[in-house]
Amino acid sequence: MDNEKSDINPYAAPTVSDLKSKPGGRSTFVPQIRIAAICMIIQAVLELLFSGYLIAMSFFMNSVVVQQQQNSMPPEQQEMIENVFFFYFGIGGGLVLIIGVLRLVAGILGVMYRGRTLGLVTHFLGLVSMLTCYCLPTAIGVCVYGCVVYFNSDVAHAFKMRAEGYTVQEINEFFLR
Repeated sequence: MDNEKSDINPYAAPTVSDLKSKPGGRSTFVPQIRIAAICMIIQAVLELLFSGYLIAMSFFMNSVVVQQQQNSMPPEQQEMIENVFFFYFGIGGGLVLIIGVLRLVAGILGVMYRGRTLGLVTHFLGLVSMLTCYCLPTAIGVCVYGCVVYFNSDVAHAFKMRAEGYTVQEINEFFLR
């Protein structure tokens, strides 16, 4: 009997099978995985719309400004303005487009308790979209809320249970009993 107790490490992290064998309890964060994922999807849609606007502006803004200032501006300044507009609007729009697509995929996977690592990465990548001065409050809010939820140990176990083959319904029943 003493040998049996000495083999158990009380400081080891619980495995999913340990969690499944123990009686479940209320977890305040596991139900919020879906809420965080839906917030990610909404933020992604906003970013995708704005990236379309930025990319369109990279093409149209150059010609508008250059045509308005055509007679009063030397050709070197016209070229510089075209490059600045293309860089800010084109490159910014491309970055926001990539971040929006990644966040959309992470949000869709998060609803199904998959892609926790991608979700965490997109929370921090979403802060890059703040450089365009668009969605600043929502990007910070989604990042903070998502990190609070996704870094929770019960949430990590829920994602691990899903990776081991448990259904979303079984995970919800386990954590919400």
